[in-house]
Amino acid sequence: MRKLYSSIEQRVEVLKNNPYFALLPQSALDELAAATQLRSYDKEEVIFLEGEECVGLFILHKGGVKLSKLSPSGREVIFKTLGEGATFNEVPVFDGGPHAVNATALEGCQLWVVPPAIIRDMLTRYPQMGRAVILNLAKNLRMFVELVHNVSLYQVTHRLARCLLELPIDPVSGKRIKKVTQVQLAAQLGTVREVLARALKELQRAGAVRIARGKIEVIDEHLLRLWLETN
Repeated sequence: MRKLYSSIEQRVEVLKNNPYFALLPQSALDELAAATQLRSYDKEEVIFLEGEECVGLFILHKGGVKLSKLSPSGREVIFKTLGEGATFNEVPVFDGGPHAVNATALEGCQLWVVPPAIIRDMLTRYPQMGRAVILNLAKNLRMFVELVHNVSLYQVTHRLARCLLELPIDPVSGKRIKKVTQVQLAAQLGTVREVLARALKELQRAGAVRIARGKIEVIDEHLLRLWLETN
């Protein structure tokens, strides 16, 4: 981890555009900005570990981050992968507890870090922040309920098909493309690489996807949707 230089104006602009802080007055934004840092992390560098003392709220400036947990046997489950502009680590910031998950850089990334104490102080002084906090925590809770639902009720191939259909469309190719390793994708779906590989081959044989090294391309959305309806 390295601390990077950033101007006070740049920090204020980032905070002003974040939903948690958008309703704060300029004086509060200036106070927050004075405490905010820009940090750089290398690919696969650990940002924080589950159980450690909370270091702050993170806003992803550049790059990608994964949030995960490890089982006692060392198996990793990825709860979420994040892209530029994402905010994460809210739970320990607001409840005062330790980090609930592990956070790791998927690639070289830059992160804004806002200390938890000043955020909790702002929440007390400016109640308008409360609505934004409630809405975002509710959204995260809904996401985790959906994750538990999918892992509990659906086979891996079904979960994979659903995941691929939710991908954004690439503006260049016009296709839904996921660039990820099979290990990362397996962890994200709550399974292991060997089971994921069989699911990918099943969808490839059906003509729904094309698999290249480090990339999965949806070539027939209709087949994927039909597969979801019949399995």
